[in-house]
Amino acid sequence: MFTDVDQPDGTGAAAAHKSSTRIDYFDKTGRLLFSSSVPASPGDGSLSFFGIKFDDARIASVRITAGDVAPGPNDDKQHDIVMMDDFIYGEPQVLR
Repeated sequence: MFTDVDQPDGTGAAAAHKSSTRIDYFDKTGRLLFSSSVPASPGDGSLSFFGIKFDDARIASVRITAGDVAPGPNDDKQHDIVMMDDFIYGEPQVLR
């Protein structure tokens, strides 16, 4: 669960890198398995949700980019301060 994602989530490979908030999933060799922007939601303090499910234990690490500046007074049209809470994930398993 993310709050206050203001910047557009983008579409396509080039635009996706313009989003302020994204999640990247990697396998045990560091290969990127899946990457997606978190959808922007209009308004101050609004909520955004992102989830994905894999049918097997292939995720070894996750990188979350939340906003483009640290929390503080800079939340304006050029900056996006994003906060997170309530993570849900499967029980860790041994990767083979």
